[in-house]
Amino acid sequence: MLADRMALDNVRSTVRRLVEDYSYLPYARDVDLATVELCEDIDCIRGRAVRVLTEVSEEAELYRQLIFMLSARIVLVGIYPYFFAKARGYALYKLPSYGYEYLWNYRMRRKQLERQHRRDILRVYGDLLQLNFAYAPPQYARDTLIKLGMLKRVVDRLEDKVLVTTLQSRALLIGKVPLRPFESSAIDKEKAEKIVSICLGLRQKIVEAFLNLNLRKVEDIYDYAYQWASKEAGKYRGLWYLSISLSRFIYDEVFTVPYYLHHYGIINDGILHY
Repeated sequence: MLADRMALDNVRSTVRRLVEDYSYLPYARDVDLATVELCEDIDCIRGRAVRVLTEVSEEAELYRQLIFMLSARIVLVGIYPYFFAKARGYALYKLPSYGYEYLWNYRMRRKQLERQHRRDILRVYGDLLQLNFAYAPPQYARDTLIKLGMLKRVVDRLEDKVLVTTLQSRALLIGKVPLRPFESSAIDKEKAEKIVSICLGLRQKIVEAFLNLNLRKVEDIYDYAYQWASKEAGKYRGLWYLSISLSRFIYDEVFTVPYYLHHYGIINDGILHY
């Protein structure tokens, strides 16, 4: 229990430093990030995100397959997407039959494999949140899913982990489809750096607008972030798909940022009032 409390305290202090020094805030609870190797500066986050998109490795492929699923489905719930992403990676690099075999094996030994991979699932999901490939919906959104019967009201069940896509994930999908068998899903490093820089910068602008400029109206924060992001995306002809997605994803971010600023004790304003 003490170790858990220390881990959560470390997450909270690291996130607060990221906000204070770099205006960057991962949209994730402290418990979501407690099993992750935390970055302490924005260069670390940017570098690791780019590696996820560009490295040809089994680990990076697992991340990218989850990102592709996030982009296509918008929301991922539970732990099955982790195993499905592994199967898709096997099918991509080896033969489709390897993917089917892996999923069949998972269905036969589900409980055993879930226990065996539990910590890795938490790490991978936490990393997707930290690196801005996903965000965890605020608690009131989780409560809505519970009322709809999509989640169970049990604290921190691995089966109830929720990931929602971000602009950074969406830009990867639109720019890479269609995926072809036996080819890596890695993307060009220059393009990866541009996507990550713009999407991280967008998050920073929203946090900056809220904290440093003291903007509170949705339209003011939206306009401030949109003007910057659209100008940056417009510099690169190959990122048209990022530009057309800006509107929708900025609204997602604007309505999420106060919840997590409050979660980490950075603001004390009532969230419902905001």
